Order: sequence, then C-alpha cells, then structure tokens
Amino acid sequence: MLKKIIAGCLVLGLCWLPGPAKADGDLALRINGDLIEASPDMGAPFINADNRTMLPLRMVNNYLRLDTAWSEGGKIVVSGSNGVSLTLQVGQTSYQDQGETKTLYSAPVIKDGRTYLPARNLAEIYGSIQWSEGTVSIYPGQKNPPSYQVDASGQVARSLASDRTLLPLSDGRTLSPIQDFIVKQKVIRGETYLLINYNHVHSNMSTLYKDTGDRLVKIADRVNATSSFTLNDRYLYYTDGTSQGPWSSGIRPNVVYRLDLQSGQGPVEKELPFDVNKAVLEWTDQQLHALTPDGNRLFIA
Repeated sequence: MLKKIIAGCLVLGLCWLPGPAKADGDLALRINGDLIEASPDMGAPFINADNRTMLPLRMVNNYLRLDTAWSEGGKIVVSGSNGVSLTLQVGQTSYQDQGETKTLYSAPVIKDGRTYLPARNLAEIYGSIQWSEGTVSIYPGQKNPPSYQVDASGQVARSLASDRTLLPLSDGRTLSPIQDFIVKQKVIRGETYLLINYNHVHSNMSTLYKDTGDRLVKIADRVNATSSFTLNDRYLYYTDGTSQGPWSSGIRPNVVYRLDLQSGQGPVEKELPFDVNKAVLEWTDQQLHALTPDGNRLFIA
C-alpha cells in the first residue's frame, strides 16, 4: 500500500489539515497547498540521522516543472526556466547555485534508488518552507508568504511580517475560530486562494475565496477540502478529493468538475480513463493537466 504523503502549505498551528491519517513515522508533504501521494517511483520524505527532513528530489522537481539530470559519479544538475541552476554531488555538502558555492545542511543521499536533499535547502532554493506536526509545507517562489487564520472578530486575519490585516468575507459570513478552519492556501498566477471549511466535523465541503487585498471574495461553494484545484479566467477545476464527510454522494476517483465562473453554471463532469482525485491539477499553456502520484503529467482538456 502506498504511503500517504500530503504536500505545500498551511501555516504552523493555524490550520486544520484534512486528509487520511498517517502511520507512525510517515511525513506529510504539501506543495503550494496540494496534497501529494508518494509512490515507489517518486520516493517519500524521511528524517535522517542528523534529524534533518530529507525530500525526494524527483518529487519536488516534478511538481515545480524543473529538469533534473544525473551523471556517473553522483553528479546532479537541476535547471528550469525560472532561473534555477544547481549542481550537486551525492555525499557532499557543497553545491553550486548559479555558479556560487554554497553549503547544504546535509549531503544528498541515495535511498532505495532515489536522490534526497535536505528540505530546508530545497525551500531556500525554491521558495520557503514550514513544518507542522509531521507536515512539511513548501511555498514555491514565495520567500515570505503571508499566513492566514480565523480571527475572533469573525473575519480572516492575514499576517505578513509585522503587518496584520482583517479581511471580511464578500458573502457576509461571520466565521467561528472554534468551528471554521482554513484548510488550504494556494497561489495561482500570483493570487492567493483560500479554502474555508465551515463546521468541519460534518463535512469536507468548503468554500473557495480569493484574497483581493482588502477582502476575501467568494469564488465557489462545495469544493472538497482534500481536492486539488486550479482555475483560469473562466473556469474552476476540482475533483471529489480523497476524503468526504457524511451526507455526501461518495468519491468518484476518475471525475473532474468544471465550474463556469462567469455564468455560475455547473459544475460539468468529465470522466477520465485514470484516477484523478489523488493528482495535482494544473492549468498551464492553455491546457488542464493532472500530475499523478507516479510522476506522470496527463492531459485532461
């Protein structure tokens, strides 16, 4: 049975993270808010003898669309269109970052045929990182992402450095810091989206909001908290997720939903020839793709 790995980003101690329970010793991983499933092909996070969290290089690079080349002798070259250019050596703590020599917290290692790097270094290279009770969260391209939490005022508090702003909800809802939780925080094309679950003990269904700077604008209702989601200028895409509460119609693992954000019509269902509920959804190059746990990037629409 595959280990459940959860992948990017809710803030330390401020959010309820839904998802399947993890066995003792398992680490959870989030990348930009999305739940990630580990597989034998991709590897799984672990803690080494130096008490450092080690992440599989291929898993992180696949989700960040980076190219990785290995050569004999343990040399690793990582590159990407976003300016990432790294040269690493298995067993050595020194590495090259765009020609500058830097030092890793722990040396890259090979474990079960997979290359692993320290999580903190990956975060410093790719963005930022946070830990919360066995969950490692990476925010790609964000050195200092804001944190969000439900405030006693019934609004959402956004904190960035020393600045704290209260954000009202556009649909007029008042939140409870006891029963209502921010279950996912995700950045898409530079804009932050939050999934808020109301009275989470009854259902995983959540409402999606966009942070517009001075308020949270409602985007859609009934998006499963364990589902990946993505959107473009017109449509929102999501799945049934991996876990549902009572009063739900059950999980359909091979269905993706499309909601028209302009007309509000839908959602329209599309059945796929593969399981999509554990995949990460991406809208790139004017196409919808699913990145599956085995590392494949599959075309949807």
